[in-house]
Parts: sequence; structure tokens; C-alpha cells
Amino acid sequence: MKNIFLSIALVALFSLDILAQVPRVISYQGVLTDNQGNLLPDGNRTLTLKLYDNLFSAVPIYTESQTVPVVKGIFNVIIGSVNPITNSINFDRAYFLGVSVDFGSELSPRTALTAAPYALRSERANVAEALAPGAGGVVNSLNSTQGNISLVGSGGTTVNQAGSTITINSSIGNGITNLQNTDGMMNITNPNGPNTGINLNTTGVQEEQSLVFRSGKWQMATANKYNFDTDIFQVITTLPFLGSSFVGLKTSGVNENFIPKFRNGKWQFLPPLEITAGPGIGLSTVTPGPDKITISALDISPNNELQTLSFNTISKQLTISQGNSVDLSSLVVDPWTNSGNNIFNSNSGNVGIGTSSPIQKLHVNGNLRLQGGLFLGSAEQIVDGGANTIAINSHFRPDVSGSRDLGTTGAKFRDLHLSGSVFFGSTETLSDGGSNTIAINSTLRPSTTNARDLGTSGVRFKDLYLTGKVLFGSIEALSDGGANTIMSNSTLRPDINNARDLGTSSLRWRDVFCSRNAFNGSDRRMKRDIKPLDYGITELKKLNVYSYQWKDTIMDDGFRNLGVIAQELKEIMPELVRVGSDGEKLMSVNYIGLIPVLINAIKEQQNEIELLKLHKVSGHTFTANEVKQIKAMLSSEQAQR
Repeated sequence: MKNIFLSIALVALFSLDILAQVPRVISYQGVLTDNQGNLLPDGNRTLTLKLYDNLFSAVPIYTESQTVPVVKGIFNVIIGSVNPITNSINFDRAYFLGVSVDFGSELSPRTALTAAPYALRSERANVAEALAPGAGGVVNSLNSTQGNISLVGSGGTTVNQAGSTITINSSIGNGITNLQNTDGMMNITNPNGPNTGINLNTTGVQEEQSLVFRSGKWQMATANKYNFDTDIFQVITTLPFLGSSFVGLKTSGVNENFIPKFRNGKWQFLPPLEITAGPGIGLSTVTPGPDKITISALDISPNNELQTLSFNTISKQLTISQGNSVDLSSLVVDPWTNSGNNIFNSNSGNVGIGTSSPIQKLHVNGNLRLQGGLFLGSAEQIVDGGANTIAINSHFRPDVSGSRDLGTTGAKFRDLHLSGSVFFGSTETLSDGGSNTIAINSTLRPSTTNARDLGTSGVRFKDLYLTGKVLFGSIEALSDGGANTIMSNSTLRPDINNARDLGTSSLRWRDVFCSRNAFNGSDRRMKRDIKPLDYGITELKKLNVYSYQWKDTIMDDGFRNLGVIAQELKEIMPELVRVGSDGEKLMSVNYIGLIPVLINAIKEQQNEIELLKLHKVSGHTFTANEVKQIKAMLSSEQAQR
């Protein structure tokens, strides 16, 4: 907390003794600043005020605490309004006020009390009016004694009367005759019997010196000279009890109860801020202190130690449980009006939160969090639908047809969950067609011809169910050809020549039905590394053929099949066998590839027949070498044909 300073303080004593019409209180005003000279913020402060009969005394003769408001650093307090000033403090000497703030240390220096109008008229002054010249009666009684009163001296005291003058003398007796301080600065003497005086020693004292406390003792020293603002201070001369000039606050031209304030670049006397106890607020005793001012409320009721503080939002009154209250309505400027449990504002403008220039009835610059729902109209509302979900109880539409988007190209919604339909235009819809199915009530086409795909190379549709046709171009189509049959109205060909298969080694077509021919490419221009085939009748004689039925009932059509065993053929002519790429590695046979072998076998057989014919005609038995030559000749002739 910053250090607090009491910049300016005025003390006015309004009474001295016990006259009923004169209150025994002191009006006190001060200005509180921090150590940078800045006024303390507005608010309540607890002031502790103490009276001392000596500027340096550590023991106060009076203490009081009060809690008072501070406005622009200025406070006002009535000392004695909480803890009455007793008659023992009769203000017959100099008194000093110490102030502390919020129970801190006393502010320094202490403030000397000065006289006020009430102090100029004391109880003794009222009594003295009866002794003024021309007064009708003088001493008629003394205490309870009536009639003639005699003055008698004793113990060294004599009473002498000379006409209308009464003289009371006292002999020295055993009284104090001399008291001199060891530093030679002050003497207390009784030079004339009963008349005793206290005087400062003038021996060795120079003009313009002052009494100062230095090096642990009081002594005379040259005083520093100060320049004072004449708008605030004035030089007062020939003060009776000092006998010299001193500087005090200016009184000439100053209005009653004005206080010094710094305004327009200079100090001047201006009206003070008054603090008045209102309903429910008590001004308590303030105890002086050197560093801070402490103000606290005094609870005068021992039966009400715990009280309730409440604020009425309608009447704007601050009330404690004992019934006292403070009207704060003048301090509250509330644009809102209560109506039962509701609150409204008759202002026809806009309300801004986080913005000084709202453009709608409610303009929030920042995040808006709702625990309940957001009502639009009388029934439509947006509410919390659960984790990361907004629930809407009504239709959701754009303000302008065909002009608003749901999401943007940069910020898209992830999923759109519907139990109804998605309409395109006035009739076309997408709707729930059942489990994992979307129903479309209209034709589905791309936005640009020959530029859109159904699925991608990485994400494909699983099945495509049709009751009509799949058209390719304007004529070619695939359509339903019956049970387990696809019908094509056009030629079916691969996209690349000699690069596509009909089925695979593991997934084969069961039957291929043709009305005409199945052609295999055999152009010489398509072949390389051409060699004569050695397979012939010898390999065919090794090959066994069988009739059989398929184990798979799907493949079994009720007829017996004819063929070879792929494993046996692989041992004789491996070129005609393909091993499947599936897990079972099922083998397939190229039966068309057996035709060249059969051709060679027939040729070999025909050569044998020709040789037998020749042998029969000639009756000659040919040697093995001759047979070989004849066969070569026959083969050459067959090749030339």
C-alpha cells in the first residue's frame, strides 16, 4: 500500500465547557494523498484521532475512531460525536491532534489546535458579564454560602483591603525559590513572593534565534527563514505568550469554515467538503496518528454485535438489521427497470457488450455463452443439444432463397445427419432409403458432361443396383439380361489391345457361350523367338485323358466333363498350365495350346502311314536310316503344301 500523507488539515474548536447550547465537538477536515502527491481514490476510510497535551507525548489524553467517506482525497469528521470530549479537557493549554488511516501509523507532524468562534465565548466569559461595569449585583453567594462572605488568609497568605481593592499576599515560606536548568537556557524563579513566573533565559541568546531540540537537549539556535504563500499564510506579531512574530494561516478576507485547497495552480481558501451522518450511518471517534488515518464505526449496542447489511434494489437504500438506512438512490443512475422477476430498458437504441458502437439491439463483440436456450420469436429456439451439439426446435432456412450457404469452401461441416430428405429445387430429393442406403427420387447426372466420376480410384462404391440400363455414350448400354445375366447391346472389348483378361487365374468364368467363333491373336507380327514345336505323338501318348464331374455344385451342370489333369499335363508340357494366384493356387489348362501338339502328332502319324504304304508297294524292307530319310522328306513336302 502506498504511504498516505495528510496534506492539509483544519481544526475548529466549537466549545469549551459544559454549556448546553454549545456542543463539545471539533470539526476537522483534511486531504489525503499518497507519497507521490496523488489524491487517494474515493471510498470509506477508518480514521483514528488522538489528542495530546504535548507535541511529542506518547500517551494521548483522548482517542476516537470513525469511518468516513473520502471524496477526491478530502474528508470531514466531527471529533467528539462518537466518544464525547470530557470536561477534564478544558482547552486551557495547547493541544495537538494525531491522525492515523486504516489502523496504520500516525501521520506526521501532529496538528496544533487553534481557536474557533465558540472558544471565544466560554462559560467563564458568560459569568464575567455579570461583573462588567454597571452590573447590578456582584457576589451574592459562593457555592451554597449566602449573605456576607469573608476572605481570610492562612499559612503565610494575608488578605488586605484598601477601599474597593482587596490584595492577597503570600510569603515565601517553604515554596520554590529558584529552579534553573543545567544548560542555562530556562529559569523558574519566585522573586516577589506569591507571584511566580517562568521565563526563558536570555543570557547569551542572539536575536532571531529559536528554541530547538538538538544533540539530546533543548538549546537556542539560529532559525531557518521560510517564505510563505501570502494567499494562505500571514505573519502574526506580538503574540502575548511568545513576544515575537510567527506565521499562521491567513484570516483576513477568509470566509467562515473555508479550507485551503490547491486549485488553478495555487493554494487558496475554498468551501470544504462536509460529511454528515445520514440514516443508518454513525460517525465514530477518530484517534490521531502520525502516518495514516483510521476510521471505524463504533457499535454502541452490546446486544447487536452481528448485524445484517442489505440493499434494496428498488428503493436504492442500504439498510442494517436495526432499521437504520442510507438512501443511495441519488448515487445510482440505472437505465434498467425491474418488473417482477424481469428487467427492461425503455431506451430505443442498441446494447453493446465489448463494443461502444452496437449496430443491433444486442451487439456482443466476443464470445456469447448460454446455459439455456436462445429464443427467436415466440416458440423457435436454439438450445444445447449435448456434447459439441446445437439443438434447433424449428425449421432452419436462409433469409433469401438461393443466396446462402451452409458452411464455406474454407470451413466445412463434417457430417450432416438427416431423418428426412434433402431437397434440390422444389421436387428433387435425397432421403433415407433404409440401412446404408440413400434414396433419390430424380435423375442423378453430372454437372458437366464427360467430366465427373461416380466414386474415385481410391474410394469406390461397392455395388450398383439397376433395374434399367447403364448407358455408355448415346447407344451402348448394359442392362438386365435375366437371372444372373448382364445384357450388352454392343460389342464388349478391352480398352487396350492385348492387355486385358476375361477372368483371372483365381476367378474364372464358368462357361463361355458363342454363336460364332472365338479368335486368338496369331499374327506373325505379334510373335518373337519363333521355334519349331517338338511336342507330338510321343507327349500325347504320355498324357492321360479323363471324364469327370466338378466338386463345386455351382460349376456342376449335371453333365460329365472331358479333359486332362493339370498337374499331369504340367509334368509333360508345363507351357500349357497356369497356377492360380489365390491362396489355393488352383491350376488351369490351356486346351487351345494342345491343338499344335495334336497337329504334330497327326503329321507324325501320317508319315508312318505313308511309309507303310511305300513298304507295302515296293516289298522292300527299309533300314532305320532309310526310314529316317523318308520321314524327313515327307515332312518337307507337308511343309511346302
